[in-house]
Amino acid sequence: KEREITFAPNGGKASASFQENDLAGIYRLVPAPGEAQGTAQIYPANENVDSALSQLKEQIKPQTAAPPIPPKPIIPPTIAQNHPSAPSKPEVKTEAEKKPSVPPVKPLVPPGEEIKKITAKSSSGFKLALAIGLILIALTLAAGGWYWWQKQGEGPTAQNTPTPAPFQTSTPTPVPQPNPLFLMDGTEISILDYPATDASREQAINILTNTSRNQGFSHVIFKNNENSFLTLKEITDYFNITFFNAIGTSTDIDFVNPEQFSFFIYSQQSSSSTPFAPHNRAGAAIAVKYPFQDGSQLMQAIKIKENSILQELDSLFLNNQIDIALNKEFQDNIYQGISIRYVNLPTSDISLDYAVVNNLLVVATSKQSMYAAIDKILESSGK
Repeated sequence: KEREITFAPNGGKASASFQENDLAGIYRLVPAPGEAQGTAQIYPANENVDSALSQLKEQIKPQTAAPPIPPKPIIPPTIAQNHPSAPSKPEVKTEAEKKPSVPPVKPLVPPGEEIKKITAKSSSGFKLALAIGLILIALTLAAGGWYWWQKQGEGPTAQNTPTPAPFQTSTPTPVPQPNPLFLMDGTEISILDYPATDASREQAINILTNTSRNQGFSHVIFKNNENSFLTLKEITDYFNITFFNAIGTSTDIDFVNPEQFSFFIYSQQSSSSTPFAPHNRAGAAIAVKYPFQDGSQLMQAIKIKENSILQELDSLFLNNQIDIALNKEFQDNIYQGISIRYVNLPTSDISLDYAVVNNLLVVATSKQSMYAAIDKILESSGK
């Protein structure tokens, strides 16, 4: 049988009372504090117990860990009632076991030292965070100082004085020399003096009116003081001619192409062949856009505003005085199969005629100049 016995420390002895049938067997020894575990053989009571214990201690070898204690057998209640167990013997404890165990004594800490240790532990994390924060601040200041130094440049005034943006001047596209829209007999270049004033306009009109030219049509090319060609709008603005600009705006339809135009003067040297010799008659031609090239819609649009045409084309009459207040209605005429709208002021030698000829809107200031223009245009197109 196996039993648990306890050795007293420092080689003390253990004694117990056993039943007769329990005197022999192997018992597990559970040492007191400071002693090792081991197994021992228990001898009968009439033998020398002291010598047996001495031999047993020599056989015991210290072990680092106690083997597991097997669980005690569980006896069912029914068997326990039929087989009552013998009363357990009171456990005999040695004098060493009877003494209360003394708890380990903690080292004494001087007053205030314990608080210092706790404070040191809790403040170590704060010191680390503070050190990291100071490093980040130093790096930020260093980066800001480097950036400021780069912006500062060589002197302090470079920071406060903004660099002016480079001034960009757009070079206007030069206007190409306008080509005549129909066959002309000559070319006349007129230099317009800018800025436009009443005096400069009157001077330009006098030149166009009285200069002697060969018989027929002269293509008039206008330039400014810088010897640059002028656009249709620049020419009409200079002479206060609003008719060509108003064709589209008054009808919400853009009928004509302002990039294709020709101004002309018409003259005849023989006074018997023309009532206005030796004075010239001015006129203009401008291309009609598709799909209005048949002229029907454009003629109708101009017809609606005939009551203001004379004022819009006043400068085109040059120095010929006309009575704009004459409340005369336009009439229809046909020449070479071309429909013409005209008004005499008061006779045909000074009149306003307009017609659409081969995709060109032609405006003339006399009956003879309109007929001559139709002949030239049809001749140019081979008709």
